[in-house]
Amino acid sequence: GMATEGYYVKKGKRADVSLEKRFLGFFNEDTHVDPQTYNYHGPHPKEKCTHNGWSDPSMKHLIKTKCSGVCGPSCKKCWKWVCGDCCLHPGCKRHDQFCNSGYFNKDCLSARGVLWDRKTNVVNDCLK
Repeated sequence: GMATEGYYVKKGKRADVSLEKRFLGFFNEDTHVDPQTYNYHGPHPKEKCTHNGWSDPSMKHLIKTKCSGVCGPSCKKCWKWVCGDCCLHPGCKRHDQFCNSGYFNKDCLSARGVLWDRKTNVVNDCLK
């Protein structure tokens, strides 16, 4: 849908349309959500998750958890090149857990959970 500053268009099941407030600034003024992320999450996502990814039905919850499990740095940027979409993925979720203690620890910097020490033998644990 068409987006304006701070809002996005939400389409219902019966072609009803509403303007919904984005959760920018939910935690502080520096909070930013990559606009692509809205396409994959919420009650009526526009895009389907692939490669064993899943969607969070609540954007508010996703932002509250700082997009943990979406490939990329917090909610600020979705890295579609890692798993092919902006959904939650097992490898990215696990990697984010390694980064919880700080971005400059060896497990976080070495992409543990995505590039190595994966739970599956599939590239990036995206299950492509």
